[in-house]
Amino acid sequence: LSTLAPTLYPFFCHTIRNVRLAVVNTLHSFLTVPNFPRDWISQPFLCLLVQNFVVEEREDIRAATLQTWRTVVEIQDAALLQAFAPNPMLMVWFEIFLSPIGQKLPVERYRR
Repeated sequence: LSTLAPTLYPFFCHTIRNVRLAVVNTLHSFLTVPNFPRDWISQPFLCLLVQNFVVEEREDIRAATLQTWRTVVEIQDAALLQAFAPNPMLMVWFEIFLSPIGQKLPVERYRR
């Protein structure tokens, strides 16, 4: 899984909506299998989830993203989550979330 899951990350930005939903649901499924390793959960994965909250237009994909985020928070140790989201990364997330409506989003800060 540590090599498979990251190969799905580019599909977060796919032009076909069902592909974007499928990738979030697939990664959520990986999280819910008790015997699967969790070493693939990484900062890039968390960044993609955060970005999905802001830029995803479809409610069903945002809901799946929220469900996935909540699952990550439930299963991961707090210290491990803090290691994934160092202060500079949190500042980027705040910058993205607090962008005023109607102004250009800081896309240079987004993970591609």
